[in-house]
Amino acid sequence: MSYDGKKGWVRVHRSIEGHWIFKDPKILKRWIIILIKVNHSAVKFNVGHELHVCQPGSSYRSLEDWSRLFETNKRQVKKIFQLLENDNMILCQILGKGNQRKHLLTVKNWDKYQ
Repeated sequence: MSYDGKKGWVRVHRSIEGHWIFKDPKILKRWIIILIKVNHSAVKFNVGHELHVCQPGSSYRSLEDWSRLFETNKRQVKKIFQLLENDNMILCQILGKGNQRKHLLTVKNWDKYQ
């Protein structure tokens, strides 16, 4: 469950030009998609009869949802998430089991983008 509205903004500092992500247009686009698709306010959601809260800067989606947003396949989404996690840009947790399994993605230092 994520905020999908068209309102609001995300701040990106000019220093991004010196970041490795700026040199790869596909990854940069996907990073911006992450920034605009995470929640701007807390949202509660249920996974296997357990209530969770998706905080601002987080998004609860399946790999299929992310692959549609990124216009790629699930394998590439996993690789992108791993790359961003390795650089401490995101934290990705898997919640649920089987068909109910989704990813709780959290943008680290979310407040820098607000």
